[in-house]
Amino acid sequence: VKAVRLLCDREALYQERIRFCIGLICGHLKSTAYAEMIAWQLGVEPGDLASINFRHKIPGATAKQKGVEVRAKRDGSRVRSPELAENLFGTDYNLGLFQYKACDYCDDVVGETADISVGDAWLPEYIPDGQGTSLLITRNRQFQQLIDNAVSEGRVTVEPLSVDQVVASQRGGFRQRREGLAYRLSEARREGRWTPEKRVKASRWRLSRRRREIYSMRVRLWETSHELFREAVHRNDFAYFRSEMGEMIQDYAALYKLPWLRRIRRGLMRRVKRVKMILGRGIGQ
Repeated sequence: VKAVRLLCDREALYQERIRFCIGLICGHLKSTAYAEMIAWQLGVEPGDLASINFRHKIPGATAKQKGVEVRAKRDGSRVRSPELAENLFGTDYNLGLFQYKACDYCDDVVGETADISVGDAWLPEYIPDGQGTSLLITRNRQFQQLIDNAVSEGRVTVEPLSVDQVVASQRGGFRQRREGLAYRLSEARREGRWTPEKRVKASRWRLSRRRREIYSMRVRLWETSHELFREAVHRNDFAYFRSEMGEMIQDYAALYKLPWLRRIRRGLMRRVKRVKMILGRGIGQ
């Protein structure tokens, strides 16, 4: 959307013809290999995928339990019943498999320059509804009027959210594109690589070693996923991709699991701090 806005600023023809921009609230963009990876596990080999539905509604599922349905080119029929994405390898979106490099330098989570932005309302109160709940951010009076009319006619239901709630619904995205972006910029410049100018300043010093490892591993995950999947297609062997990629995913997951001794130590430190606060209040009185 930013590129379209800049184009409209420079070219009167586009400014005249492009009346509105609709943006996505986006975590990152994946290549078509992500769809091929899913389809391959459902019986459709790469190159034979006609269509895929990433959000097929499955009765009894929650909003986070996304159903996927694929169709093959050979006859256009559905290959098999819809499957929960969580039952398939590599579908945890937060792993970032098959992400584009440009996404590592994006600092826009909510489509800031769009007339209206649309995304998922990842808040606890909406997760149980398997039909899903959309998050809308309007910046244009005409779009707002359309929504208001739909509400008054009973066609849609709208619940206002605070800015804090919107941020909470995309907390991981904001962390990745503020804290994480600052670290990636720092690493790129330390290695002498060009980086675009961003609103976030390059920095790595405020991050714990574990957070730095997490952000570095995310880059390796998306880079490696492209390479390994190409090799798996060449070999016609999805098991190769699952095996090689699976080891990296396990290493990444381990970064989120603190050793039990460290967890105990943190718990004790919190208790000591709490006791000191209580004793301090007693002395003050």
